[in-house]
Amino acid sequence: MKRGEGRDRRKGGADLAGRQVPPGGIVLVQDGGSLVAVAGPSVAVCLWCPDASVACMAHFARACVYDPALATARFGNVAVPRAIELVREAAGDLPLEAQIFGGAACPGQDPSIASGNVDMARRVLAARGVKVVSEDVGGAKGRKIVFHGQSGHVAVVKVHHLREEDWNP
Repeated sequence: MKRGEGRDRRKGGADLAGRQVPPGGIVLVQDGGSLVAVAGPSVAVCLWCPDASVACMAHFARACVYDPALATARFGNVAVPRAIELVREAAGDLPLEAQIFGGAACPGQDPSIASGNVDMARRVLAARGVKVVSEDVGGAKGRKIVFHGQSGHVAVVKVHHLREEDWNP
């Protein structure tokens, strides 16, 4: 390992760069770009249509909202269906695949928040016929997720605690 290389890797390095998707964000890319999220109890759902080079990430913090006046993408029952709609608009009826990441139980927080987020992602995807091909959920570690829109590959870096530099690459 060259001098300074380990330090760059700990900071995320160039290969972990991409467009940040915060909780409550939905981003679609058609240029092969990368999407990045940092998740604790929140969940990032990555959708990919390999035949159309379309990728989308929905990142939400809470499982559901029932009041339409409060419905935003911060809720899984709003974010995931909207992300599926966006991909379908861009790719038509071509097959999609999904990957689910996050849902870590954080100290001092009700663990049902994290598990509820994961459950909501799974239920919405199943109800809409989107196959989940991979997931890394639960546990006690936060994750930095980098979703490569060109290949559909995802890199996940697990961390003991989330730091400011994890949120702002």
